[in-house]
Amino acid sequence: MVGPHDSVVATYRMIATSSANGWKVMLPNRPVLPLRVVTASGDSVVTELGPFASILRQGQTVITRTTWHLRGDQLTGRILAVFSSGAPLEETATAVRTDSLKRRR
Repeated sequence: MVGPHDSVVATYRMIATSSANGWKVMLPNRPVLPLRVVTASGDSVVTELGPFASILRQGQTVITRTTWHLRGDQLTGRILAVFSSGAPLEETATAVRTDSLKRRR
């Protein structure tokens, strides 16, 4: 989400594992992207994605770094996206654990 009214600019599916390996992001109509875990501690994890073709700015690539915080079955995060032009964009993110994963616990 971006902007003062938290307009949704993209949705995606994220696979998170119990270790720093195997994390992935699936953007609509795109190949699966590996999601790097930069650090994790307590209820927080920092991830990095990219570079990949930007959804928001055609013709540019982007790298995102997200600081996530876990509360129950929900992750909330602050994203810093840096485009190939060098321009930054701050966004927010929300993720909810899906039912299929809840059944595996």
